[in-house]
Amino acid sequence: MFGVRLKPGVTVVFIGIPVHTLVERRVRLAALLMVENGVFTWARSFWEQPLWRWDSMFSAGVRAHYLGSQLAAPAMIVNRRGLIVNISFWAAQKHIANVAYGVSKAATDKMTADMAVELTTLRGYCRVLVPGPG
Repeated sequence: MFGVRLKPGVTVVFIGIPVHTLVERRVRLAALLMVENGVFTWARSFWEQPLWRWDSMFSAGVRAHYLGSQLAAPAMIVNRRGLIVNISFWAAQKHIANVAYGVSKAATDKMTADMAVELTTLRGYCRVLVPGPG
């Protein structure tokens, strides 16, 4: 399984693993994140959510964006140009399914905004892409 919590899991994206392989693994990981002991728990209230879900949203989701951005930034600094695009979702602004998911997306949005400020003087850019209706 694609381990985005570990640096090698994110680093592989920058050294040429085919995107379709990563997507297949990511879909399997997403399906696992929604089930607890064979029961679909994704949409339950926050007090009914397993705590590992919160940890997964931040250690796998937000951390992967952070680490991927760290790995991309040095080349941007050397070239004095570049673009980092982090993927978010409108759950950052509107409740969708569970608290951990929305808060992790809000964290990605804020992190991206702060990275954009730090990259501005280097002519680098950092933006967030929010797919779907908003």
